[in-house]
Amino acid sequence: MSVRIVNSMLVILSFIFATYLSGDNLLRLEKTIDNSYFGQEMLFSNEIRDIYVDREKNLIFVVDSKFCQIKVFTKDGRLQKVFGRRGQGPGEFLKPESLCETADNRFYVIADSDGRRLQFFKKDFSFEKLLKTPRIRVADMISIKDDGFWVVPNKGFFIHISMEAPKNKKSQPVLYKISSEGQILEKVGSSPYKKNFYLNEMMKNVVLLAGPNGTLITCYTIRNKIEIFNGSKVVRKFTIPLKFKPVQPKASMKHKGDTFFMELSMDKILNDATLDKEGKLYLVLYDSNTSAKTKTSSVGQYLCKFDLRNGKILGEWPIKNDGFIQSIDFLGDGSIVMLENQDEDFSVHIYTILSKGEHR
Repeated sequence: MSVRIVNSMLVILSFIFATYLSGDNLLRLEKTIDNSYFGQEMLFSNEIRDIYVDREKNLIFVVDSKFCQIKVFTKDGRLQKVFGRRGQGPGEFLKPESLCETADNRFYVIADSDGRRLQFFKKDFSFEKLLKTPRIRVADMISIKDDGFWVVPNKGFFIHISMEAPKNKKSQPVLYKISSEGQILEKVGSSPYKKNFYLNEMMKNVVLLAGPNGTLITCYTIRNKIEIFNGSKVVRKFTIPLKFKPVQPKASMKHKGDTFFMELSMDKILNDATLDKEGKLYLVLYDSNTSAKTKTSSVGQYLCKFDLRNGKILGEWPIKNDGFIQSIDFLGDGSIVMLENQDEDFSVHIYTILSKGEHR
């Protein structure tokens, strides 16, 4: 083989390798769990609320609100366990919304929103006990060291598009702290966004995370804001530096029977957030007009690594999925799991992060 041919091949291989590690290939897809038939029905319903990862066991939990089930997958995509069914008994759900582990890692806890209770399961997925929350429909929660929880009340959101307002129009706090007996210990409010009740409630939609050193992190999905709490006191506040100017929400109201619905016209800011094992915050940001403004991807989503010390974005990874990424979490090996919603058809993707990402 001539030297010229060898050199040409090296140039081509170098180009391919460089392209592979370029901005278009910063996330490498390792595995996809597609929606398919599971018995006589689909594996996932059209109402998947959340994913959660047990990083120690590398298990992926998918919370299916419509089928009232929790589906557990291994990191290679194998379905390991399905538990739960519709009902009001122990281990049954009316509307499961989210899942977490207790602070001592002994139990999985599922928020059954319409059942107004939290249900505890052992690590072998057998039912242990339940905690009633009669005054709160819990949408999300994290466990704290004193056996209690910080919880986000369910405000009736339907996949970031509309919300069902309570009939009495009574505003809810952003967060509640509840004891291990279900008693409300603290409430965290929020400054009003506008006089419009519906917009004000929508602005409270948050992602709740347990931060380092016992702190609490809230990421507002529309307000473009991150707050860090020590107890119920805000100790640090950031505005996410965006590449685009978000559209201010505009609301229109309509009736459906006795229920009011709100529809929004806006650019959504933040889909979800999670922390890696080093305590760095990762956000999925979204812009409905990204192709024209941010030039990161045609669907306008990108994964951002955020520094909680100074509020700077440390790196970015374009996300090329056709649907929007509704939820994310990390596996124990550093791979990132993403729940994709494409017109209410759900799938789970596992990616390896190949580089540090593009810096601003």
